[in-house]
Amino acid sequence: IAVAGILFETVTSIVGQSILILRRRMRPVYAISLFWLSFWTYLSPVVYLVMGAIHPFGDVLDLVNAMPVPSYLIGSLGVTMLISSTYTLSLILRGIFSNVLELPTASDAVSYFWAFLHTFFVLVTIVTYGLPTPPAITVASMVVIFIWSYITARWLLVFFSRLRSAE
Repeated sequence: IAVAGILFETVTSIVGQSILILRRRMRPVYAISLFWLSFWTYLSPVVYLVMGAIHPFGDVLDLVNAMPVPSYLIGSLGVTMLISSTYTLSLILRGIFSNVLELPTASDAVSYFWAFLHTFFVLVTIVTYGLPTPPAITVASMVVIFIWSYITARWLLVFFSRLRSAE
């Protein structure tokens, strides 16, 4: 039962992503809604698995207490889901930005989406739990996270686009 929530959200996200990838024609409101559902159901299990590998909590703690699962296995599953779903959701979001919103620079918009999202979560964490370090270090860390998120998203899109064009 402990893993049911993580499993349900993962399956929901994968099904939503699959529908969005396989169906080329979809009404914009459905595409955006299904993307949003797929995105949020991807985010929760990834956070649980990656953070749970470092310090077990919630469902991951229940799972570890029920049966001995090595933390590296939980973490590697979380990182695998993080990379694969981030790439797939980036492709879907690029399609939404270019088709629905008719943005000529859809890849840039996707990179900004991920960068702003990471920065937003860091800000929420700081506001909720306070500054873990002096303000100067916190601001510098946020700038690094923003830049890292942008570069990572751009690199993933360019790398996989080149792989597809090489085929």
